[in-house]
Amino acid sequence: MLFNVAETEKINTNVYSVKNQGVNFYLFQEGNDIIAVDTGNNNEKTLQELKLINIDPKQVKAIFFTHSDYDHTGGIKFFPNAKIYVGEAEEQMLLGKTKRFLWTKTKNLPREYTLLKNNEMITIGNIKVKTLSTPGHTPGSTSYLINDRSLFTGDTLRLAKGKVKPFTWWLNLDRKAMRISIRNLAQLQNIELLATAHTGYTKDFKRAMSEWTR
Repeated sequence: MLFNVAETEKINTNVYSVKNQGVNFYLFQEGNDIIAVDTGNNNEKTLQELKLINIDPKQVKAIFFTHSDYDHTGGIKFFPNAKIYVGEAEEQMLLGKTKRFLWTKTKNLPREYTLLKNNEMITIGNIKVKTLSTPGHTPGSTSYLINDRSLFTGDTLRLAKGKVKPFTWWLNLDRKAMRISIRNLAQLQNIELLATAHTGYTKDFKRAMSEWTR
């Protein structure tokens, strides 16, 4: 799979995409409140890209991890004041109880974190984050619906010519579960932004999910 990540830019009134070595993470801002969905890799490009959009990483109040792969969690150190959230089923990966692949285990996070249940709602100022359990890529892969309109899916799916497809098959631990997760997301209403980790974003959710609602 060739990754096709978005450039660092302001997508709409509230959302920024941040480009980082083959992956995007996202920032959601409402007034003085800023949260992140994932953090990208552990490299200085993170700070360079944040300067382009005039975001001080110390102002980020919370990070919501879609899953525990290092290209999503590696940049955690750049956000020292953020509270950390992760789907509860992903803890087995963080603790090394379940291997990512036959040859590797996921490293635990370097800071304390809060586990989230499916359909849990977290409020950060005027930002509402709903947890949507979307297993498949990993057991605890989680998508986040923010303020009822913006959906962040991590590696639960990819976009190809504006249409939703399962993420690259050999990187997923449970392909059947992934397809179920995508069909569940396709039932959401009034989504104005669908943002992925490796294939950019779309503002046409209905078209993107058209093959998953039949």
